[in-house]
Amino acid sequence: MATSSEKPMLIIAVTGMPGSGKSTVSKALSQELSAPLFVMGDLVRDEVVRRGLPLTAENIEQVATELRSRHGRGAVGVLLLERLKVYIPRGTVIEDNVFLGPNVVITNDKYPPSKRLDGVKIRRGAVIGANATLIAGIEIGENSVVAAGSVVTKDVPPGKVVAGVPAKPIYDVEVFMRKRVEYESQTP
Repeated sequence: MATSSEKPMLIIAVTGMPGSGKSTVSKALSQELSAPLFVMGDLVRDEVVRRGLPLTAENIEQVATELRSRHGRGAVGVLLLERLKVYIPRGTVIEDNVFLGPNVVITNDKYPPSKRLDGVKIRRGAVIGANATLIAGIEIGENSVVAAGSVVTKDVPPGKVVAGVPAKPIYDVEVFMRKRVEYESQTP
């Protein structure tokens, strides 16, 4: 159960060409932040073992190639998200500085099981509260807020706060920001 003292999970991805210093930077960040470090090679080796295959160079290469074929260049991200128990369905777009509260559900199939999958787009700076459900094909506008427990069935305009089942606009994000500042200034 989350407590008010817990911080949101921070995920930092370090990418680059072979020999560019990814390992050095990643290890330093992991130590500085006291955070776990996941390395593509480790994740692939773990997948080889999970499949019950001998840990050989050929099996590692075969599994890495198959994972990249299935998940694209973001294969390590898919494996990492599975480890973190986060499910981001295919077609989902999450831009910079987005906050996803615990147990957010993102769907990509409006009428399951369907052959048509429509991703959700979550634009820059959006805040999605705990236990919110985002229905396939919608867009959460830039700097908007989805209140906890909401079910979002339609696009959320930028800078709006929505709440409810189904979610409806309740006020502009400026009101939310004032309320947050007021809440943060109160001592428990």
